[in-house]
Amino acid sequence: MIRVRNKRIIIAGVFGIFVAVLFFLARPLERHVASFLFSKLYVLESSLGLPVSYRFYPIFNKPKDILEENTNLKKENEKLKAKIANLEFSVSRPQGVLTGGRRAGILFRPPATPYDQVIIDKGKKDGLKVGRRVLAYEDILLGQVDEVFESTSRVVLFSSYGQEQDVFLERAQISVRASGQGNSEFLVTLPRDFPVQIGERVFSGSEPAYLIGLVEAVTGEASSPTKKIRVRQPFNLNRLHTVYVLE
Repeated sequence: MIRVRNKRIIIAGVFGIFVAVLFFLARPLERHVASFLFSKLYVLESSLGLPVSYRFYPIFNKPKDILEENTNLKKENEKLKAKIANLEFSVSRPQGVLTGGRRAGILFRPPATPYDQVIIDKGKKDGLKVGRRVLAYEDILLGQVDEVFESTSRVVLFSSYGQEQDVFLERAQISVRASGQGNSEFLVTLPRDFPVQIGERVFSGSEPAYLIGLVEAVTGEASSPTKKIRVRQPFNLNRLHTVYVLE
């Protein structure tokens, strides 16, 4: 009887502790669990381009709102940095001005399309033509219209593998040729002793010039006469929902 009674006391004690933990920590634990699950679903949506809804359960509302706000803040930060970069560059190097254009929504992006390509909701009926340059946030040169359909168009990013364009290294004050490497990256080859800094801004060789990307890495063997400069576009394609097509 004593052993049975002791077991009951132990079980009651454990149950009491469990109830106390739930009472005092339920809300914090709910937020952490919800945030963790929502972050995994958000990654799934971004990678697969699926219209996943997270409002089927009340605890997801607050984490989703917070993550949406965080995503919007990151987008605004990207836009402001690009705008500041172009303004500073235009002051140091007088150039032409924007000759007009129109906004277009992104309908499909990778992995629904080949990488470094997007489908936009403007086409022949909107006056679009092959070769039109396309901007992200109106300040970053994204790519150009490669194929036009009746109501949609295919845009190939300049970072697409094999795409080449002239770019300008801001601090180094030199024009070079950049080659697309895919995954929003470009590659530039320079003489080994040529000064280049991580984080250096890179602009298009077009008129007017637009921000292309930032120097992310510099590699090369000490015995090699050249070095490789890896440039990455300064935005997240998954957060981009509209583009600006130049006339």
